[in-house]
Amino acid sequence: MRAVVSLAPAFAIYYAAYFSVGGLLQAFWPVWLTSRGLDSVQLGLLFLGGQWIRVGAILSYGHIADRFGVARPMIVVLAIAGTVVIGAFALAHGFVALLLLSMGFALAGPPQTPLTDGLAIRHAAVKSFDYGRVRLWGSVGYIAAVLAGGAVLRALGVDAIYLGVLAGCAATALIAT
Repeated sequence: MRAVVSLAPAFAIYYAAYFSVGGLLQAFWPVWLTSRGLDSVQLGLLFLGGQWIRVGAILSYGHIADRFGVARPMIVVLAIAGTVVIGAFALAHGFVALLLLSMGFALAGPPQTPLTDGLAIRHAAVKSFDYGRVRLWGSVGYIAAVLAGGAVLRALGVDAIYLGVLAGCAATALIAT
């Protein structure tokens, strides 16, 4: 008889890393983008474009994952792609380049949440762990990133926020694989 191994710790660590990126992006990404020369109108357009892309991506990817049973490979590919896209931000200057990269990240970053939630819920049922207790580590990661991000921004400057986002994406990709 095979032992049932709980994936609860892996999901908890993934959620903490993934949502720490979300915390840094929501709280501090506009500050970093402003340091790249964007004004408030350009920031609004950049975030609006990302919202439209993410809705379509989430619906499309969810359908594909459900139809073909490929949620985990999709999460891995999206986590790696998101890391690559965030890495490319270091080379980008100007509104058009930053807009295209933001749309690229909207294709890779946000869709990971519903895919991971669906996978975690299925594993929780089979492996007998409490999904809510695992998912809460995402909230912990988010709050910790926002609190630490403010201190890091003050102490090290705006580029430290970019490095924190890049490190969080890389950690998410590593954990997903």
